Amino acid sequence: MTKKLLKTGSILLLIAVFMCSAFDADAQRKRKKRKSRDEKENNDPGVSWKQKMVYEIGFGNLNFGSTFVGNIPTNVFNFSLKSKVGYKINNRFSAGVGGKFYYAFYNFPSNSGIEDFGAFDYGGLVFLKAHIYDKFYLVGEYNWTSFEFIDINFENRKSVQTPMVGIEYLNGLDKWKFGMQVLFVLNDEYRDYIPIGVIDYWLIARYNF
Repeated sequence: MTKKLLKTGSILLLIAVFMCSAFDADAQRKRKKRKSRDEKENNDPGVSWKQKMVYEIGFGNLNFGSTFVGNIPTNVFNFSLKSKVGYKINNRFSAGVGGKFYYAFYNFPSNSGIEDFGAFDYGGLVFLKAHIYDKFYLVGEYNWTSFEFIDINFENRKSVQTPMVGIEYLNGLDKWKFGMQVLFVLNDEYRDYIPIGVIDYWLIARYNF
């Protein structure tokens, strides 16, 4: 299995953290007003289930660099997409389901005799999210993913499952929030297939939580 590079991903992670921090000042003044409104909505028996639905999209795991397939060097480019829909149980908890997509493009040297290859990985997940403090949330996911990979001369696909736990930072105005999520992958085999390995990181946009 290919060895994933951490350097590029770490740089991008730091850039994302900086962007999230910079956005904080714009939303600070409206936080108390929004919190009061959300508490009123969730405690109101007249609020419909549609008003308690939560929607989220994410872009993450952007990574590019060099690696090896077997003993053959190759350049690789990765990115990931995911979407979620959930139900806001109360002011603190939400739960739901989602889908996830990883893409990796491998560019081999022309003298290797191996054609360039794009790997499409896809799967589903369930999640539970808890608002722990101010703009910080605790996140738990259970993922089922079908990975496509190459092993020198043939393509293959394998399904792997894993729990993930992590934390996210969200900030925003009114019902829209934007931020960053970092999840730690608890299954060692799953780590072998994803771009960064130990972590799964995302820039996210969420509506209604």
